Amino acid sequence: MSKLTVRLVNVIKLLSFQHDNLRNISDKVVKLQFLTLFKAISNLVSVDHNAEDKISKYWVGKSVEEVIDEADVLFGQGKYLEVYELLNRLKFCNNAEVQWRIARALFKLSCQTSIRESVRQEMIQEAFDIISASLATAEDSAKVHKWAAIVIDRKNGMNGLEQRVKNSEIVKSHLMRSCELDPSDVTAQYLLGRWCYEMSNITWFQRIISKLLFGEPPQASFEEAHQYLAKAEDLHPRFYLQNTYLLGKTCLKLGQYYRAKHYFGVVGNLPVHNDYEKRCAADAKKLLKRLDKYNLEKGALFYEYPFGTHE
Repeated sequence: MSKLTVRLVNVIKLLSFQHDNLRNISDKVVKLQFLTLFKAISNLVSVDHNAEDKISKYWVGKSVEEVIDEADVLFGQGKYLEVYELLNRLKFCNNAEVQWRIARALFKLSCQTSIRESVRQEMIQEAFDIISASLATAEDSAKVHKWAAIVIDRKNGMNGLEQRVKNSEIVKSHLMRSCELDPSDVTAQYLLGRWCYEMSNITWFQRIISKLLFGEPPQASFEEAHQYLAKAEDLHPRFYLQNTYLLGKTCLKLGQYYRAKHYFGVVGNLPVHNDYEKRCAADAKKLLKRLDKYNLEKGALFYEYPFGTHE
């Protein structure tokens, strides 16, 4: 106990002995205010001045790792605001594991249409600032690169089509880096496959218009899209309805109709969780009916792709 604390304790004892002499409410209020001030000062004096210890002890005995675990549980329950509130206190501790999780929570919050557009833009801007700081200190983190790609794409989308086209290569580079660092991340594989599909699906006319207005869109191929989407499906079969649906559409673009029919049929048997998945399932059902009129050879299912991948 410090000398300051000892002296304050002695003063409190002295005031306690004179408690009977406090004749009016004003005296009691003054004493109560002093006790409150003493408590605040005592807590301040008792704090450990070691910076690392301050962070690990901020949550009354919980380490940073324990706080992250608690945040992950809340995230799994869809409590994104609680995740943000919990982790935001550690925002400036230069811990990439904390920072990309804050960016993830902000991104999820920004997807809620009940929130005003201006607030959602502020959320994405904050997520962008946090994830940019993480990139400077955690170049080898697959999660940081994945969420950098997601946040940058959302930020560019909010700023208009021109920004999204101009910065789409940056999004791809982060996704590719994420896949390189962690090839087992099915979400990163799906996002990269979707990026390649969207770039490949741009028509020549759209490319001409885009080039005149914004600049040349990035190049990609349906073969590339299939490579990443199929990798995601191999890693975790049926993990994501959108992945299976997009894999079917990619096979359709490649002329592999039997494979496309197979994936569209699978989509019809998967549970849907939101409106977007409902639309994907409905579209898959329509495409499946269109394919029924073709006489599809089962042997087409075993077509060997140029990448050497098999399903």
